[in-house]
Amino acid sequence: MIRLEVLVDAVLMWSPTCKCKVASLFSSWSLNQLLSKQRIVNQVRYILLIFSVFLFSLTVISCKSSDDDDVTSSASSSSDIVSVSDSGGYIQIESTNHSLDEGDVIRFTTTDTLPKGLALATDYYVVGTPSTNTFFVSATESGTPIVYTDGGTGTHSWQIAMSSTGLFVTVGDNGIILTSSDGISWTKRTSGTTKNLYGVTYGNSTFVTVGDNGTIFTSSSGTSWTSRTSGTTKNLYGVTYGGGLFVTVGDNATILTSSDGTTWANTSTNERTTLGRYFSKPDANHLYGVTYGDGLFVTVGGNATILTSSDGTTWTERDGLRSKWVLPQYFKAITYRKKLFVLVGRNGRTLNSPDGITWKQRKSGTGYNLVGITYSSSCGKAEWKGLDAGLCKNGIFVSVGKNGRILTSFDGNWWVKRTFKLPEWLYAVTYGNGTFVTVGVNGVIITSFDGISWTKRASGDQIKSTDIASVRNTGGDLEIRSTGHGLDIGDVIRFTTTGTLPTGLALSTDYFVVAVPINNSFYVSATKSGTRIVYTDEGTGKHAWQSSIALYEGTEQDDEEDTERRARASFPVPSVTIDTLHAVTYSDQL
Repeated sequence: MIRLEVLVDAVLMWSPTCKCKVASLFSSWSLNQLLSKQRIVNQVRYILLIFSVFLFSLTVISCKSSDDDDVTSSASSSSDIVSVSDSGGYIQIESTNHSLDEGDVIRFTTTDTLPKGLALATDYYVVGTPSTNTFFVSATESGTPIVYTDGGTGTHSWQIAMSSTGLFVTVGDNGIILTSSDGISWTKRTSGTTKNLYGVTYGNSTFVTVGDNGTIFTSSSGTSWTSRTSGTTKNLYGVTYGGGLFVTVGDNATILTSSDGTTWANTSTNERTTLGRYFSKPDANHLYGVTYGDGLFVTVGGNATILTSSDGTTWTERDGLRSKWVLPQYFKAITYRKKLFVLVGRNGRTLNSPDGITWKQRKSGTGYNLVGITYSSSCGKAEWKGLDAGLCKNGIFVSVGKNGRILTSFDGNWWVKRTFKLPEWLYAVTYGNGTFVTVGVNGVIITSFDGISWTKRASGDQIKSTDIASVRNTGGDLEIRSTGHGLDIGDVIRFTTTGTLPTGLALSTDYFVVAVPINNSFYVSATKSGTRIVYTDEGTGKHAWQSSIALYEGTEQDDEEDTERRARASFPVPSVTIDTLHAVTYSDQL
């Protein structure tokens, strides 16, 4: 028999502040005592038990609501300072689980006066983190810690400083490069190439972008770019910096490394520890995303490939649960938060790992392909209150993908769908200067102050139509040829024409992609997972297809979101280009 004392203990353990409320609700009664007074049929006993659990639930909700009312925090992750003490003559700041690293830039606030040596509205650099609960700061990067004089008065707190000298850089098709200091106003830069650019990162005072046929460009400012020799003609998709090394990855498991972004070494032919094969073979899997964390490079790609390396040279393949999936999967992007790698890919696959070696699958809540992900230790400029403020103290993951999907997670395990209204792809997302920026098809740029509420830019994001090269009879079915269509099974599209569509197809009608034998052809059905449209004729004139917007004009959360908060937290970005943007990064080190 379950005793009420057990329920009470559970509440007290979960939230000690509820003690008085629990006591007033339950007093010292137990379910055993109530039932011992008389013989009661099982049905009544169960009713009493359910009623007790119901009261317990109300108590938890009441306690949590009270706690939430007392919590107010900004999305810039304002964190309380427990104490300020003298440690070797320097100010040592104690802040529980601060998650700061050396080089982070923070500011201080107080209810009264800050310790001498610290000032309001001033940037300070973290120069030492002797434990997860303490750190030191300096007035200059890598400088001497602030000398201790006193602890000040009142309650102090810190938050990540919003840089005003940082720079966003986004790259894409036809060599397009755009830069922005705030994520709002963008300037087109001259790259010197018409090749598609797929990846961009910043490190060692250098921006590096990579793309088609081994293209690599570098820039110290983001304004002027210089071509570098990569030594490969393979397409390069992802690039990162960590441990004093740039690493870029691409087609056929190509991996290049460089200490300065100028001179590159090809490690693709190095022997690797794999699960029964070598990735130097011509038919090896493509690699799409790469990141660095906790002394480890991790790259991901086709056929659920995961490779790790501590030096960028010797790589080991890890099992990303490939054996458990019937259909082929690909991983497209990966990011890192302290002690946690998180990757995303086909059909909403989301995995995470504490060490890059052992992986667990998580539920993303979407079946759409996810191709971009980032992590920020701050949740932006918007004001966070209540329970959200507490969750956001550990930062936030943001992932983007097909049909404008945007998902967020506070821990990398549980994911929530956010506003989406786009009919096509978002390819990449990053965070900087209090702003989340995501980019995608037709030059779309979407921004958010909190990672939760998003608004597409004002113009230039019209739905793109893709030409159909030919229509032909294949085994009695209508095969549609369209170069590099990028479609997947389950996609919903519509057709247009300058003449008449092939028999079996109609204008202003949704069709479901049911087969994609190669990247230049596909088949459609009138119903989801239905039979292919039968071939009768080719029709007349020139045909084209486009993603159907009919299913995505609404949002899943418009009814629940606060309209005023949404307007404050997000904003449109003026149109700059119609070229597809594949990657975006931010640096505050300029």
